[in-house]
Amino acid sequence: MLSGGTLALMIIVPIAQLCDVAGMRIPSLLPDGTTLVTVIDSDVVDRCPRWRPSDENPPTPAREALALANEQKCRLAKDSPADGIFWYLDRAVLTPWGGDRWSWEVVYRVHYDEDALYRLNLVVLMDGTLVHPMVDDRADNRWWHFDKTDKRRPPPWPAQVRIYSSLPDRYVVSTVTDQMLRRSPAWRSDEPNPPLSARKALTVAEPEKARLLKPSSEVKWSLGGLSLVPWGRDRWYWEIEYHWMVGYGQTGPPTTLRLVVLMDGTVIHPEEAGSERYSKRRGHTRNKNVTECDEK
Repeated sequence: MLSGGTLALMIIVPIAQLCDVAGMRIPSLLPDGTTLVTVIDSDVVDRCPRWRPSDENPPTPAREALALANEQKCRLAKDSPADGIFWYLDRAVLTPWGGDRWSWEVVYRVHYDEDALYRLNLVVLMDGTLVHPMVDDRADNRWWHFDKTDKRRPPPWPAQVRIYSSLPDRYVVSTVTDQMLRRSPAWRSDEPNPPLSARKALTVAEPEKARLLKPSSEVKWSLGGLSLVPWGRDRWYWEIEYHWMVGYGQTGPPTTLRLVVLMDGTVIHPEEAGSERYSKRRGHTRNKNVTECDEK
């Protein structure tokens, strides 16, 4: 029987690290054991409008990408209160393909999934096209089934979330609290882009990145992606990932810096994690948020 951690590690690898000349395949796993795969042709991405991080916002607005993904999610993944299955929007990731080629990857997860196995990944290109996932008939689904729980509603919002980073010489953690987010600007549903643009989020995060990462001719850090993470119905924050580019022989947890930027431009300063270990959940909260299809 496969271990849950194996799949979890496989499906969190960023698009940029999986791309080849032909394109890539992004897997999803549903609680009933169905495996989906989204196949993306790199030639299709090449024909889409380009985005440079120096531009204010990407060609496909974040709200449009979320709306397209939510419509598809409502068809593919439904709540089942009798089984304790409740889906939630985890994040929308601006993902680099190299150069000025980008796409959105909208990620949904399941509450009470302790091993972080189940998720639905939906990709929206910069021309506003959603890439439809297909059932992967090659996958062995015999072992993947959600264990029923006695939970009949989503969990309450946590008071805080701790987001871990694994640096070459230490662990650090950023703590985001409910109070911080309530003081930050709301992102209203009629606004195409969040109050703080992707460009501004990258700009204000750069000094903190420079403070934490020592310059080295042997280590190259690359931008792994920018995630819009929801909190409640109208509060969001940016989570920016930087990856340490190393050769094939790296062991241990991935070397990744994650910086949190609030919608008022505040950067959360990470603190030393001490004896705390790198979290397999990567410090992500199980958000209690409701998508449109859940309300019907």
